Amino acid sequence: MRRRAVRGAAALGRRPALADTGFEGRLREALDTGEAVTFEHRFEPLDAWFEVRAYPAEEGLSVFLADATERKARERALDGLLSTTEELMAAGDRERIAEVVAHAAAEVLDLGFNTVRLYDEERDLLVPATFSESARREVGDVPLHPPGEGLSGTAFVRGEPVAFEELDGEIPDAYGAIESAYAVPLGEHGVLSIGSYDPEGLDEGERALASVLAANATAAMDRAARETRLERYRAVHEAVEQRVYVLDEEGRIVLTTDRLLSELGYDESDVIGRHVSTFLGEGATRRGAALLAELDDEPPTESRSYETTLTTADGDEVPVEIELSRFPESAGIEGSVGIVRDRSQLEAERSRFAGLFDRLPDAVVDAVVTDDGPVIRRVNGTFAETFGIDRDTASGTALDDMVVPNDEDTVDLADAEDHLVGPVEVERETANGRRTFLFRAVRYGVTDDGPLVFGIYTDITDRKEDQRLIEMLNRVFRHNIANTNGVVQGYLEILAERLDGDDAAYARNALDAADRITEIAGKLRDIEHALGGGEGSSGDLGGVVADAVAEVRESHPDAAFDVEVPSVAVRDRDLFATAVREVLENAVIHVGETPAVRVTATATDDEVTLRVSDDGPGVPERERAVVTGEVDITQLDHSRGLGLWLVRHVCTTLGGTIAFEDDGSTVVLTVARAT
Repeated sequence: MRRRAVRGAAALGRRPALADTGFEGRLREALDTGEAVTFEHRFEPLDAWFEVRAYPAEEGLSVFLADATERKARERALDGLLSTTEELMAAGDRERIAEVVAHAAAEVLDLGFNTVRLYDEERDLLVPATFSESARREVGDVPLHPPGEGLSGTAFVRGEPVAFEELDGEIPDAYGAIESAYAVPLGEHGVLSIGSYDPEGLDEGERALASVLAANATAAMDRAARETRLERYRAVHEAVEQRVYVLDEEGRIVLTTDRLLSELGYDESDVIGRHVSTFLGEGATRRGAALLAELDDEPPTESRSYETTLTTADGDEVPVEIELSRFPESAGIEGSVGIVRDRSQLEAERSRFAGLFDRLPDAVVDAVVTDDGPVIRRVNGTFAETFGIDRDTASGTALDDMVVPNDEDTVDLADAEDHLVGPVEVERETANGRRTFLFRAVRYGVTDDGPLVFGIYTDITDRKEDQRLIEMLNRVFRHNIANTNGVVQGYLEILAERLDGDDAAYARNALDAADRITEIAGKLRDIEHALGGGEGSSGDLGGVVADAVAEVRESHPDAAFDVEVPSVAVRDRDLFATAVREVLENAVIHVGETPAVRVTATATDDEVTLRVSDDGPGVPERERAVVTGEVDITQLDHSRGLGLWLVRHVCTTLGGTIAFEDDGSTVVLTVARAT
């Protein structure tokens, strides 16, 4: 302990302000109050902490300083270990805990040369899990130690800290400049080894702090091990009333429920640690492994099922369905769970389903997708009637050979994404010739032969004919109305020029109505294009808006447009331009003599959003309801309701929506961004 006395108040100079809490400030506090003060202060030139005691007297001030550097270092280390303990308890496995321990030893305790070895039970070795940069630099390849050998192995077996000087021998040359070493066991999990460049090794305080860190790490590893076991038992317990088995990554049986063991006639000792082929046949084992491989890239909630048989202890075979799933990564367990269901119960459920299956109005086939294509298991009555086959002899027949025409492609059912295929439009050969169907397939299970699917065929031949007829009538209607209305407009223009007074006004009103008929015919053409569009060439949004503004400005020269849109690609440029023109036209028509329109846009990686705002009263609520489908479409002024309906279908075709903001004064068009 170093002490020094300072006497004489005059040496302190003028009294500082009360806010001065530095070294001199605290001394002046003692002089001002006449009471002794004690405080800690760091002296930077000495890189040291001191405990300072100042005692006032009539002749001046006595100041005593005690070196507190080591105590402050221990306090800081203990504070650091407190936060490290929280991090240790939050770590989920031994490897992560080992990383935290090595980092804390180096950064918190200033024990820069350290290695954490974890015990590998299968290899019966203490294997380095992580080590500090100093250890990596000095040693390179850290050696493996079996329990009982070397410093780490000795500490692990003894269950207590061991210094190298307690052992016979010298520090190996492989440890470089290290002069001493100290090992602290981490319970049954491993060892923390610490090296020092000081021949005297760690002092008592450093050893104590290392033991605190090791004790906290051991508690954290014990907790992680308990959590792993609890997760394993919890996963099984959730289905304990069912027939369940748990496998490790090698396919060995780790756990089974009593119900499964009893029904198969095995004792627990007969199966635990044995391969699953103990009660699964070779083909079923391969099929299960293939399904588990499919689950490697799936969320932990996904599962796969297949039908097979289990072999009892007496050699009998039991028909079952097995549902396989992976343990989630958060459980800390690598392996899988198999839930076994007696297939006799499934057959009862299927018999109840058969009634619905047979009464479906669509043609339905139950098939297994083999390597050679789908093979029929059974069909419903509608399928047999539609395709002209015998239900009793259909089973085992190749589906594609029976219904797919020679010039038509088959549908790949083996790679059904999310267990669904379609809907897809297909041509198929029926008892009444070739027909058009909307085909959908649902994958509902897996057998040793392949996936099971339901294929559903909805005959849309008549609907397609009706659609073609409607399209033809629409084109004829638009052509005829355009020609006829052109004649009407011509005569009305002649009458309007020749007539006077009210008669001329009547002719002009009729001519305006004829113009609106022409406009409606044009919108019908645009709507037809929207309903069948979406495949046109993409284009730049800025160009689409600029062209639409220029076109609207030709007929409305007094309109003012403020445009601010990014350069971004949109799908089907011409189709989207139709919607933009419609919205701009509506904005300038319904605002006033000098409309002001602002056009802005934003874009994300997936979509483009265009906003068209005007200074008018906004789209009335009733017309907004037309777009949302709340009311029927009606012919409003300037065909505005029909125009908004057109805009909605354009947005829908382009993968987006139409919306309204600011009480209808802002129209928002959102469409998918072009890729």
